[in-house]
Amino acid sequence: MEHDALAAADLEALERGVRASPLVGQSTLMGTFQESRGFAFSFTRAGLPALTSRAPFLAPFLARALDPGRHRALAPWPARLLPRPLPIPNAFYLNALFLSAGAKVSAHVDATLGPRDAPGSCTPVVVAVLYLAVPAGGGGRLRLHPSDAPPIDVEPARGALLCFRGDLPHEVLPFSSSASGSSAGGSSAGGSSAGGSSASGSSAIAQELRVSLVCEQYALDDEAVAALPALKLHSRAGFAAYLEAARQRGGAAGAIEAELEEQTEEDTDREAGARADDVSGPNAGGRGR
Repeated sequence: MEHDALAAADLEALERGVRASPLVGQSTLMGTFQESRGFAFSFTRAGLPALTSRAPFLAPFLARALDPGRHRALAPWPARLLPRPLPIPNAFYLNALFLSAGAKVSAHVDATLGPRDAPGSCTPVVVAVLYLAVPAGGGGRLRLHPSDAPPIDVEPARGALLCFRGDLPHEVLPFSSSASGSSAGGSSAGGSSAGGSSASGSSAIAQELRVSLVCEQYALDDEAVAALPALKLHSRAGFAAYLEAARQRGGAAGAIEAELEEQTEEDTDREAGARADDVSGPNAGGRGR
């Protein structure tokens, strides 16, 4: 894990942009993510400039997270020794993940951008996680489940960047609200109810959040990449929130294809199946165990 992965000013702007976003709502991901809130973008290399143009605060994180050296460092040694180059990620799912006290994400393997007719069949090359806010009293650990070793617990730290192989089952353990009720995230920005409100009149549970950015990075074949939109927003905050986000960036509301409350049944089925490899414990069946 790389501590202080971003400059302080970049981290503050990133946390403020994510936590204050009107797009924060119930997670569009189903199953293990039903206790979480947030919003997400799926995009390809071609859509990256449009994403950073519309959300400039994401640019420093994406520059670090999408560094090709990260997936090379995580590749198994036999793959590194092969004469052919390692595949470079070309499709991405960026999820802003909000968890409040008591919430958890059960063990799963990421497969959000996999084919709809074969849920769980395509996993990321690498997953990058940046912690924007962590519980003041600790907790909210990320638990990794290697197939050949005991589980590994990672204590989140604000500003830390963690990368791990995309076929690795993982989960987020719940945390308890601290007596102070203040977030260790630093800034108190929060335009939405999930993003955190001012200290005045707020309960400890309402304020204390574990907030992270999770970027799943896939190396898909040309046909699969061509079938994906260059940039797509995923949010259940409602159309009014989408219009507000467009107003804040000073653009029209039609530039990004939005997935809102009226998302199609087909998309719902896809995102429900994206975590089809949910597991109930470190010895349960699951991809990569």
